Amino acid sequence: MEQRGITMTDINEVRQELLDSCYGSRNMVILARLSRLYFDALVDDESIAKASFDQCVRFFLQCSDRSVPKITLTPNGTLHAHWRVGTSQALSREFTGISDES
Repeated sequence: MEQRGITMTDINEVRQELLDSCYGSRNMVILARLSRLYFDALVDDESIAKASFDQCVRFFLQCSDRSVPKITLTPNGTLHAHWRVGTSQALSREFTGISDES
């Protein structure tokens, strides 16, 4: 099943929710990165999977203890976040769009 890519409407729909949270300044940086990835994907004739985008946004709204990660777009259209922890450790998460709730 082909995944639908996000549109600018999808970004605009979550913009206010992200900025209104108590972590608005962190989320502003994340929103700017997601917007940049969206426009870069358009230029490269790629897209960000809607399910991945939704999962990523939910994660940052729910996990307020996370700092701003490096966010990239994978070749299959999903978002990937990468945090450096100290000088020798890292934490990564790929937002596949598949529910991680049992």
